Amino acid sequence: MSQYCLNIKGNINLSDYSNIYDYMQFVGQKDQLVINIKSKKDIDSDIIAEMLKNSDFNVEYEGGRNSETYCIKACRH
Repeated sequence: MSQYCLNIKGNINLSDYSNIYDYMQFVGQKDQLVINIKSKKDIDSDIIAEMLKNSDFNVEYEGGRNSETYCIKACRH
């Protein structure tokens, strides 16, 4: 099992979501993806979590915001 990490700083615009989706396609079955989001918009993390769920990922953990960093850990099944 491999682990991939994606760090996102700042607000996310529409074209960034396409890039995030493309990055998610590198993750194989049973691999883990950790996404750290440093954004002031809660909607950014909500959309990414939904993208993961719609792409056959099991979201194992979502949380944070103490240091304005939100973490999502997911595994592709």
